[in-house]
Amino acid sequence: NIPAVLTSDVLDNVINVFLSFQQISHNTPATYKRALRQFFGWVNRTGRVIGELTRADVLSFIREMESAELSPNTINSYLTAIRRFYAFTDLYGVFPNIAKEIKGARTNATSEHEKSDFTTTQAGDILTATQETGNKRDIAIMELMFRCGLRTIEVVRADIRDVELVGDVYTLKVHGKGDKFRRVPMTPKAWAALNDYLTTERKGAKDNEPLFTSNAHQCKGGRLATASVSRMAKKNIRAVGINDAKHTAHSCRHTALGAILEYSDDPAALTNAQILAGHSNPETTMVYVKQAATRRFMQNGPNLILDKLF
Repeated sequence: NIPAVLTSDVLDNVINVFLSFQQISHNTPATYKRALRQFFGWVNRTGRVIGELTRADVLSFIREMESAELSPNTINSYLTAIRRFYAFTDLYGVFPNIAKEIKGARTNATSEHEKSDFTTTQAGDILTATQETGNKRDIAIMELMFRCGLRTIEVVRADIRDVELVGDVYTLKVHGKGDKFRRVPMTPKAWAALNDYLTTERKGAKDNEPLFTSNAHQCKGGRLATASVSRMAKKNIRAVGINDAKHTAHSCRHTALGAILEYSDDPAALTNAQILAGHSNPETTMVYVKQAATRRFMQNGPNLILDKLF
């Protein structure tokens, strides 16, 4: 029997039973677990009843993910987990398969890298706008994305114990794509913002707790969702007058990596940016080099001289 509202413990038990019956690769269980936690967390937050969910509810969840501007790949990973979960519950007569034949989002292999970055002035304005909200959690998150190049999923996966002093630099152990881990140095400004959050709003929190927690009534104290980070970032981006589909939370990461490659004098800038970003292939990091070159071309176009000539 599954209760109408899933507590964290019950949810984990339900998901673990489902996963125990699946023939999937080594890394997939963690992906499915994250996706189903997101979905059922949303179900609880929106006041829906587990046993009364319909196809329309799954579609509403997908629309919310789209409105939060999650990538098609992320949305489809959620949907795959939901489809398989409900196929399993239907097989054993628990819940009907409400996710059957729901189509996934259209994917574009380069969509993530087509997000626009910000100029350094715009980045500063966005950080200032976030600081003016007085929300220490959001300030810390935006600082980490802009100054450490974190993805939204990397922000929400972090635990308090992942913060570590290495030498005289505070660092963050980052859980990246493909369940790969890397340790990222925090800039003084990023650490100052995170430390302010931890020593005030998270004072006394345990090491195994999430680094960033939700303030929403239904899931207060639980791990923050990627959709919440995306919405928060978009709100602060709009606050400075930027409101288009290509400027999202992921643009903060693009800005960090692009600025390193554009303004650093270090001969190893490309390698360092690759390590910071967690890219296994340097060709992926080269995308940011090309974007920086394109921006310089647009801002200092060779045709500007023509306005002086005639």
